[in-house]
Amino acid sequence: MAIEPRSLTWNIVSDQEMAKLCREHGQRANCEGMAAWDKEFRQCIIWTRSPRADDDASRWQVVHHELQHCQEGHFHP
Repeated sequence: MAIEPRSLTWNIVSDQEMAKLCREHGQRANCEGMAAWDKEFRQCIIWTRSPRADDDASRWQVVHHELQHCQEGHFHP
């Protein structure tokens, strides 16, 4: 069943900050993005590196992947 968040926050972070976040959350250091559900505020939070341009398909794909987590309510352990 999908979660219906009240809001969504997208944090665009540097390569260094993304690697740090990944390690802190038990993911591999080179993970491309993360999404998490904040139960208290009923909010989905996404972290990714910035797409380099409008046509940066690989990084936009990461944003889309993380949005799917928010929409579906399924997150990586």
